[in-house]
Amino acid sequence: MSELPVSFDPLEFRPTGPNEMSAHARNIVKNVLDSYTGRFDVLAEAVQNAMDAIEARWGAGVDNAAGRRDGEYPTIRIEIDASARNEITVTDNGVGIAGDKLQEVFTPHLSPKLLYGRPTRGHKGVGTTFLIYGHPAFEVRTKTTSGEVHAYRIQGGSEWVQGETILPAPKFERVEDAGRRLENFGSGTSITVKVDESTRFGRVRNAQYNKLETWELVLRTFTAIGIVNVGIADHRRPEWVRELRVELELLGVSGGGTCTVVPKFHFPHSDAATSVSLSELWSGSVSDSNRYEMLYLELGPDALEQQLKAQIEELENSDSAEDQETLQTLRKYETSVYASWAYKNTLYEDLYRGALEEPSAKRFQYMNVRGGLMVASVGMPIGETTDHPYATMKPEYRRRLFMIASFNGKYSPDLGRKTIPAQDRAFLEWLERQIQNLFLRYIGRLVRSNDEAPHHAGGFAQAKEELASEGDRVRKRTEKLQAMSEPLGFAYEPRYEAELVGIFYALLASGDLRGYRLLAVPGSTTRLDGYFDFEASQFAKPTPDDLAPLGIAESKATGGAFQRRGKWLEFKVRLDDLIDDFEAEDATGSKKYFDLVDLVVAWEVPAGESIGDYDLVELKEGNWNERDYYGATHLLRKSGGNHVVQVLALQDFIRRMQSVAPATA
Repeated sequence: MSELPVSFDPLEFRPTGPNEMSAHARNIVKNVLDSYTGRFDVLAEAVQNAMDAIEARWGAGVDNAAGRRDGEYPTIRIEIDASARNEITVTDNGVGIAGDKLQEVFTPHLSPKLLYGRPTRGHKGVGTTFLIYGHPAFEVRTKTTSGEVHAYRIQGGSEWVQGETILPAPKFERVEDAGRRLENFGSGTSITVKVDESTRFGRVRNAQYNKLETWELVLRTFTAIGIVNVGIADHRRPEWVRELRVELELLGVSGGGTCTVVPKFHFPHSDAATSVSLSELWSGSVSDSNRYEMLYLELGPDALEQQLKAQIEELENSDSAEDQETLQTLRKYETSVYASWAYKNTLYEDLYRGALEEPSAKRFQYMNVRGGLMVASVGMPIGETTDHPYATMKPEYRRRLFMIASFNGKYSPDLGRKTIPAQDRAFLEWLERQIQNLFLRYIGRLVRSNDEAPHHAGGFAQAKEELASEGDRVRKRTEKLQAMSEPLGFAYEPRYEAELVGIFYALLASGDLRGYRLLAVPGSTTRLDGYFDFEASQFAKPTPDDLAPLGIAESKATGGAFQRRGKWLEFKVRLDDLIDDFEAEDATGSKKYFDLVDLVVAWEVPAGESIGDYDLVELKEGNWNERDYYGATHLLRKSGGNHVVQVLALQDFIRRMQSVAPATA
């Protein structure tokens, strides 16, 4: 046995032999890749590097940029190719990469940005590792102001990492036409990343992501293009930021084209129909009678300290070590805050669904804005919005408050690791508590919603108990009331839930919907929208002209009648929205339980046979006899469950009713 040294440095140890070296390298790379979980991380990392390169060249002033050509300005071009190529290309006219730095730039955990001497958006040396080995192919083209032009391509990075056998790692190979994409720039870098089903990004060509507006929102909320300059007027931003051109091109889909993207975070109050800043309320410059959809605030470091002066004095006078650490962190990071407070639980989702004019948008990750906390550093959004660290925040507040805590470069951003460092959680919890209290003084200035859901049961059992009690109360109340005989009419396609309710009432009053006895529509005062009985004594039969009648099959009758008593219904203009409520967390205001809903009255249902984990079955010839309520058009089932929710899509029902003779209904 060889004699051990008196001392040794484990950082100097190097594996020996090709298999050991390859296994060690693959393990390092795999650990990096496992830290990336977001769909848009590939864009975030590529854009982050481009922004750092741009600032390195243009940060001293546009006129002082090395090798600047006539008419050249700081520029980032993003090309999303949804054709068979399935590639993302990010091109910048930053400093470029010198030949002797190429290998260093692409070595895991080694970054030349550590020597920049100024804050950068990335310096951990893991972003390029993720781009290279987390995807099937990666290509880099770069050009320096000294005239160096280089281009390399690596194939099979992700296949090597995911392989079951130890193989030599793929290598970069030189490619021709190195200057392509960089002809009009004095210097710069262009990278192209291939994506497919094996990557977290998936295929580019996706029905939910086929519009420029979608990708613009993604760039402005998930990547460094969404510059977060809290409390800084646009004209005071650095010159290179004011002059930055961001060009987006989407290829291979019908909604493709080109557009210019504003390099600024897409704050939610810009989409709200009405909003007001707390600064305006503090100044008294707006009428006391005005009401708004959203309140917001923007506080730079000095303004934040001024607004929290009393709370900060408490920290300064405290003997608690935790309080002193909170105070030090606040000032070390030169903390700024943006926050907005919505008037209802789902307003953030509604805003970006409206921004895209896409009914199903709220079910997809289009915009990195929702109730929760985001952190930013060096003006860059870091990762995805997380749950609020303020542990005792009320459930409804969690969905209404969106907050960005913006820090300087000392926060050390790392897009690969989304969790907030443990040492900063206590500080952020304290900060959120103070920001919440600023808003709570003014929530009386928000418009009041008639569809807010103030129910926060901790789970299914409590929700079920609530509904049973409410059902008894509604039945006793209804027995004392006299029914109205006047039919109600509503002539518009519904946009709001109340309008949908009006159409449903009109169809009941006209006799077009038969057998329903609606006991109450309590709306926001109870967990579900309506309570009803249903009874059928006449039954439908298929005819040669109508093989799928709208009524109840006689095979369901017992003793010549069919009854359903004490059932709960839910009104939703779009069935998609109810699925979101089913998937919401327990104890949140919008939470609905699939197994407690018997009937959904909706206006429209999506095309297709599923919505997420739920199967959607149209009632037609062959299965119409599964209908439990007159006119029901669909069945909704949850994968792996036995409960069935009947769906009455009024749009489909009216169309169907108008196409058949009354005798066949």
